[in-house]
Amino acid sequence: MKNMLSQRTWFRLLLGIATGLAVVGVVFAVRLINTPTSPEQVAEAFFRAGYEHDYGSAWELVSSQDQAARSKPAYLAANPHLSDQQAALYGQLAALGEFQLLAIASSRPDQTILTAKVRFPNSSQPEIEELIGLAADPASSRSELERQLEALNAGGQLGFFEGEVSFNLILDRNRWRVLQHWGTAITIELEAAVDPGLPWEFYPVQPQVLAQPGELVSANYVAINTSNETITGKAIHEVGPAEVAAYFQTIQCFCFTEQTLEPGEQREMQLVFRIDFSLPPGIELFRNRYTFYALEDFPAQD
Repeated sequence: MKNMLSQRTWFRLLLGIATGLAVVGVVFAVRLINTPTSPEQVAEAFFRAGYEHDYGSAWELVSSQDQAARSKPAYLAANPHLSDQQAALYGQLAALGEFQLLAIASSRPDQTILTAKVRFPNSSQPEIEELIGLAADPASSRSELERQLEALNAGGQLGFFEGEVSFNLILDRNRWRVLQHWGTAITIELEAAVDPGLPWEFYPVQPQVLAQPGELVSANYVAINTSNETITGKAIHEVGPAEVAAYFQTIQCFCFTEQTLEPGEQREMQLVFRIDFSLPPGIELFRNRYTFYALEDFPAQD
C-alpha cells in the first residue's frame, strides 16, 4: 500500500511538472509569435507603444546601448503611469490609428532608416482628455468610457493628427531594435507662461526632459482656471534658439486646439514631439515655450 501511494504521489508530481512546462512553452511560443521581427514591425510597435504610453514595451524595443544608458526602472519612473482603464482607452484609440511605410534606406546590412506616415486620434482633443481623466478614477465604468469613445468616432467627432516619422534601426542581439542614443541625449527645457489677461496657472509637470533625434517623447503640462468663470484659452508655441526651431517636430499638442476650463478646473495636457534626425552635431539644448491667452485676446498669426 505504501509503495502504491508513493507511486501515485510521484505520478501526480510528474504530471504537475509536465503540465507546468507545457504552459510555459505555450506562453513562450505566443510571445515569439507576437514579437516584432522586421524593421517595419519593430518601428510600428515602438511608435504604438509610445502612443499608448506603454513605456515598458517601448523600452524592450530599443537598442542594448540605450538600455544600458537608461535602465528600465529609470525610464518608467520618468514617464507617467496609467491606470488600467486609461491604458485600455489608449489601446482603443491606437486601434484606430494607421501606420503606413513610406521608405526604407539602408547604408549597411545591420542598420536602416525607416520613414512612415502616421494618422492617429488626437488624444489632446478636449473630449478625449476628459475621458482619459475620468478613466483615472477606479470607480468609473470602463464599458461606459469605451462606449463614449466609440460614439465620438461613429459621429465623426474624433480628431486625428497626421505626419511623417522616421526611425533609426539596427540589428542588435539578432533582432532589429530602435536606436535612440540615450547616452548622449539633448536637453529640452519646457517653459510655460500665461498672458496677464488670463486668470490661469500653467506649468510643465517636468521642467526638463531628454531626447535624441528621432525619439518620440511625451511631456505633460498642467493648466488651472483660478477664476469663478468658464474660460476658453489657446496657446502659442515658440521654440528656441531660433536657428534650431525647424528641427523640433510637434506630433501632438494641446496647442492645436482651444482649451475650455470650468471655474477651478485643473487639466493635465499632453505634448508629443521629436527632434529631427537631420539635427546638426553640437546642438545640445532646445527651449520649448507655450504661452496661454484668453481666446478673445489670442494674437493674430501669419
